[in-house]
Amino acid sequence: MEQFGVHDEYSTVKESLLFSAHLRLDSDQVSKANEFVGEIMELLELNRISGSVCKSLSVEENKKLTIGVEMVANPSVLFADEPTSGLDARGAAIVMQGIKNVARSGKCTFELLM
Repeated sequence: MEQFGVHDEYSTVKESLLFSAHLRLDSDQVSKANEFVGEIMELLELNRISGSVCKSLSVEENKKLTIGVEMVANPSVLFADEPTSGLDARGAAIVMQGIKNVARSGKCTFELLM
């Protein structure tokens, strides 16, 4: 997972996740992309900003979106390079809560590089 996500600034959060899912999932899994993206958005607590364009996101929201973009590829392990760098304590807590939610769900194992 990239340390700093670069997302199309005019796409919404949900569009970014769906785009990544359609590019990275096997053809037999693409039909379930909407459902899978919904699960990831819920785990990372992105539902309330799903319609927000990427250029309007805060730093922590952008980091959670970056995690989500990688999660829709359905990896078994995700390496996160300094997922809280550049964040204040509140922002770091928000990002780490999202990572904990994903780890607890069993969808993916995280390796944090700090």
